[in-house]
Amino acid sequence: MRISKLLDLLERVESEMASFYYHQYENHLEYKQVADFFLSMHQEENSHVQFVRMERRIMESAPKVFKEARINLSEINATLKKIAWLKTADLSFTELVNHIYHFENSEAERYWITALKDTNPELRNFLMQLSVGFGAHADKVAGFARSVAVELKPAENDFRGHTRVGYKETVLINGTRSAKGVDMSEGGMFLMSDGAFAPGESITVQFPLEERFLTLTAVIQYELEAVGIGIQFSGLETEDRDAIRRYVARNILEPAPNTKKRVLLVGGRLSPNCNVQYFSHALTYAGHKAIAISTIPDALSALRKGMDLSCLVLMVEAVADPSFFLLRFVRSVAHYQDLPVIAVAGLQEKGLREALTSQGVNVQLDVSIATPKRLLEEIEKIPS
Repeated sequence: MRISKLLDLLERVESEMASFYYHQYENHLEYKQVADFFLSMHQEENSHVQFVRMERRIMESAPKVFKEARINLSEINATLKKIAWLKTADLSFTELVNHIYHFENSEAERYWITALKDTNPELRNFLMQLSVGFGAHADKVAGFARSVAVELKPAENDFRGHTRVGYKETVLINGTRSAKGVDMSEGGMFLMSDGAFAPGESITVQFPLEERFLTLTAVIQYELEAVGIGIQFSGLETEDRDAIRRYVARNILEPAPNTKKRVLLVGGRLSPNCNVQYFSHALTYAGHKAIAISTIPDALSALRKGMDLSCLVLMVEAVADPSFFLLRFVRSVAHYQDLPVIAVAGLQEKGLREALTSQGVNVQLDVSIATPKRLLEEIEKIPS
C-alpha cells in the first residue's frame, strides 16, 4: 500500500474532527465556557491537519526512507463513519461530551498503532505522536467535563487487556481445590497451583474482590509446569466486569501497602522464557507491586495519569521499537526524569546498546540472561 493513501485518510480524519468541533462551537455560542472549549479543540485539530501535511512533505522529500507498508485501513474508515455519525446525531449535552470523550480515548488514542501490520520506524514514530496527541485530547475532555459537572462513564478501553496488578487472595477452583492468587487483569488471573490442568479446559473460580465475592467461569490459557496457571474469564456479567475493572484501575494508580517496589513492565514476549507476564508473576510473588502492560499506547495512558513508580522495565525488540518513543516521553516529564529504567533486549543487534544508552536506560539485560530471578536482582538493587 502507498503511504500517501494512508496520509490522505489521516488528513481527512483530522479535517473532519476540526469541522465537527467548529460546528459545536457555533452551536454553543451562548455559553462562553463551552464555546471556548470547542473552539480550542477545533484549533488543535487544525494543528493536527498541519502535522499530517508536514509528514507528507517529509515523505515526498525522502521517499526511500519511508518504505512501503502493509496497513489495515478498516479502523480508519470506521473512525470516519463514527465522525459522520457524531455530526448528525441528536444528543443531549451530557451524551455529546461522553461520546467525544469515548471517541478520543478509545478510538483515536489506540487504533493508530493497532492498524499497523508492517511498517517502518519513520511512519511508526509519526503515528505514535498522533496517538499521544489524541490521548492528551481525552484528558482535556475529561477536565472540561468536570468543569461543567458532566459525569463521564468510564471509557471502554481504560486499563483493559493485559494490564496486570497484584492479587494475593485464595481462589477456589471448581469448588474443591484452593490456589493462591498472584496477579489479575480485567481479562483473567495467574494462580499458583500444582494441579494438572490442560489449556482450553473450562473451570469455575470463586474469590473475594473487596466488598464482593465473585463466582466466575474461566478457561485455562496456559500452564507453567510446577508453578501455576493463567486463566481467562469468560461470559462476565456487567456487574462483575465493572467490579474487576475498578479493582485494576484503582491498584494501578494507588500505592499498595507493604510492597517493596512499584514496577511498571511494558512489552510482550521476546522469547519463550522472556515474557513480561512471567516477570510480573515473579515480582508480585516476591512482594513487589508489578503492573504489566502489553502496548505502548496503554502504557502512555497510564503514565499520563501520574502513577508513582520505583522502576520501569521495557521489552525492546529492535532499534526501531516503539519503546524508544515511550523512553523519550518518560524523560520529557519532570515526574519521571530520574526514574530508573531497565531494558530487556536482544543486545546483539547492531546499535541497540548505544541507542538504549542514549535514551537514559540505566540497566540493559540481554534476552539470554534475563530470567525473572535476574530481573528481580536488579530491581532489588534500586533504593527504596
